[in-house]
Amino acid sequence: MTARSLFINKDRMLNIRQELAMLVGLNEAIVLNQIEYWLEFNERSGKNFIDGRYWTFNTYEDWQRDNFPFWSIPTIKRIFAKLEKDGYVISANHNTYSFDKTKWYSIDYKKLEESMMNNRTYQNDTTDVSFCDIRANQDEPTNTREYYTENTSKSTLNSFSKEKGGANTPTDRIGAKDDVFHNDGKDVKGEVLTRTIRLCRDKLFYDDDSVVENIINTISYYFDKYHEHTGGFHPRMSDQTLIKVIEKLVEGSKDFEDLISFDNGYYSLIDKHFTVNYGKNIDWHLPHFATEGIIQRLAYKSDYY
Repeated sequence: MTARSLFINKDRMLNIRQELAMLVGLNEAIVLNQIEYWLEFNERSGKNFIDGRYWTFNTYEDWQRDNFPFWSIPTIKRIFAKLEKDGYVISANHNTYSFDKTKWYSIDYKKLEESMMNNRTYQNDTTDVSFCDIRANQDEPTNTREYYTENTSKSTLNSFSKEKGGANTPTDRIGAKDDVFHNDGKDVKGEVLTRTIRLCRDKLFYDDDSVVENIINTISYYFDKYHEHTGGFHPRMSDQTLIKVIEKLVEGSKDFEDLISFDNGYYSLIDKHFTVNYGKNIDWHLPHFATEGIIQRLAYKSDYY
């Protein structure tokens, strides 16, 4: 990209009407314009129509990544807060699970019209002012979470190791090369569960609510057992690793469908997992458990056989 392409690349531009910027403020107009874009997208798709209006949902991190990379997250938060305070944006929680705090947004068009009528400086001018647009390569907003931020601190755990007797763990183990665990002493179970919902819907396209619920319950149970046995909290996982974990849990329930009832069958295997002596370099992380070889070995060692 050259410097001149910043000015002439018209297909990467977002048109903001001057009237909207004059009415609500420049930054607020940029955000409103993006919200309107996604509301129109959902209307065309026939989705997220609740209580007589269309909604879009996202987190501040994803608003920044997918829509406003030129702003900091605190700036984005301030803009959304001002839009809500001024009444132009309505927020709600239409999430399925109680622990899911992702905010949903819609626009109060009536409030905008009232402001237009009361603003004497408003002119019916069709002149537009253009700003950088990120929409060319955007997907629909995903249900990621406000409190998730990747932590790249050096205090990490990545102990994909050997079992007792020196035998290597299965070659299908998850995350051995592409993931880093981040253990900052915080309870991240809620964060992981909400990201799991988003990944199930938006990346893995699971449309069976019972499957998603069983995945949530299994991961939640594992995190509880981890805390019970270690006294600490299970570390964060990247989306890439979490996707692999979810897929392995679903595949495992199919591979051992005669042995494992997905709604509770993993519980006994998880219990067994935390009693097995894996040797000096023990690995009690969820990605270690959610591998075909480990699940198979635990199934053989459990009461299923």
